[in-house]
Amino acid sequence: MMAQMSGDISIMPKQEFTLKKKLSNQKQNQTLTHEILHAMFHEAGLDKIANDEKIILPLGYVLYQFEKENKIK
Repeated sequence: MMAQMSGDISIMPKQEFTLKKKLSNQKQNQTLTHEILHAMFHEAGLDKIANDEKIILPLGYVLYQFEKENKIK
């Protein structure tokens, strides 16, 4: 089953993030973290990883939890 998309990133010509307006603040932050990971891997030239949700999803959850527990904004 495919998860419903809450955000998106556009790489060209400049990086832009788009988040659904109706998301809670927590879900917006989780989605932004997720989309930043996509951008980081694309910028590093690791497009195969950047497009692999099996890698991005768990990394996003762990990074978001780390940010939340350490009050990183």
